[in-house]
Amino acid sequence: MNLKLSFQDLAWQWQLGVALALAAAILAAGELAPAPFPIAAARQQLESLREQNVQNERQLASLRSFELRHAALVSAIATSRAQLTLLREALPRKQQLGRFLLELQHAANSSRVSIRSVSAQPVVARDDHYEMPFAVALDGPYFGVENFFHRLSLLRRIVNVADLEIKGLRRPGKYPTPPDATVTANLTVVTYFQRHPPAPVRKPGQRPAPGRPVAPR
Repeated sequence: MNLKLSFQDLAWQWQLGVALALAAAILAAGELAPAPFPIAAARQQLESLREQNVQNERQLASLRSFELRHAALVSAIATSRAQLTLLREALPRKQQLGRFLLELQHAANSSRVSIRSVSAQPVVARDDHYEMPFAVALDGPYFGVENFFHRLSLLRRIVNVADLEIKGLRRPGKYPTPPDATVTANLTVVTYFQRHPPAPVRKPGQRPAPGRPVAPR
């Protein structure tokens, strides 16, 4: 007797069991043989990609910290440049005599004070700067003189007042004065500018450094 049995004739439980067995066999073949079922190689590649991704995340975190440090450094440089600009204005590299006298006169006009005379005194050399004093005579209202000193303190350039002498204004005086003028003042106004370091002395036979002019001897 000839019996023919097909897969479709099996009960569904047997069909499911056979399908699972075939799937397990295929997976085992893929694990053991790299071709034509390269599952093991794919898993190794996946693990390698995961490790590379972890390394990339670490590098990215490091770059982010550098980015934050770069932003902080840029901000610090901007602040330093602003401070350097203020320092250059407070202690200029040159005398800037005309500009200072204009600022002095502007402070007097804004305070309703009349400057009667300004006499330049000898410049005094210090270790790292020069002092430039002026003998100033002025008159005006007492509170106007106070306001004049206040406006001098607000100048970007460093200014000091010394040898101050205030007296009551006598009439008639040497100059015509407004009715609200009550005092006369004599003082020394001192401002400053930078002192450049001396140029290096060149030894006999020594060549000058490139890009640096040599002072005449």
